[in-house]
Amino acid sequence: MRQLHPVSFHEKFVASGTYTIGWGGKATGDVEHWTLHEPGAGSLTIRSDWDGRAGSGASWLFEGFTVASSRHGMERFDYQLLNRTRSAIVSYLFDQETVQSLIRVDEMTAEIAPMPLPADAMVCPPSFVAAYWFVLRLLRQGRTEAAVLEVPVSDRNFASFSEVRIEPVGESMCEVAGASYPVSGYRLTVDGAVDGDCWFDRFGILMRYQKPRGQSVLLTTYVHRPEPTA
Repeated sequence: MRQLHPVSFHEKFVASGTYTIGWGGKATGDVEHWTLHEPGAGSLTIRSDWDGRAGSGASWLFEGFTVASSRHGMERFDYQLLNRTRSAIVSYLFDQETVQSLIRVDEMTAEIAPMPLPADAMVCPPSFVAAYWFVLRLLRQGRTEAAVLEVPVSDRNFASFSEVRIEPVGESMCEVAGASYPVSGYRLTVDGAVDGDCWFDRFGILMRYQKPRGQSVLLTTYVHRPEPTA
């Protein structure tokens, strides 16, 4: 797995896995490898490697940081576009009221004007392992609707807000590499249209996502550290 920055010696392993991206019931060749590490109590570093060399040709590296008290779900993240002849790294930083972004292309850096961030807004980063954590965070807050800032992979600032509503769809089982996991499902409606159904295990890891137009995301390898025992 390629990484923006190597894992530091003090980070504790939490989980790792691979998502296989499908379309119309068939694998596209694109995959996302990811890891979660804990640099300190109540915090997580998310690393992912979207590898489209056997599929779409699109590839990028993602690294994000979150803490349990993050108001918007993420503190910051960076991603680097790889499928191009020039270097492009994009950074996002979230504070209580704004989101700031920097775009570095080759030797040039452009700072985008800060975007207002409503106090109750959530962030959907461009990494499937972390993209839908806002769903569980909202439910823990007793909420089923929110403005969500969606950040696509681009060397321009195309982040935009959508109104998202969450509806439970029940419990099920999900198989990953021969092992079965109980999962909870939720339907996401984005700006009034059904976006898809997402399923999480008890650790909050996205196990699968199915969109009505045929795109699917399926966790195909998975390791999670054991829960601590008393």
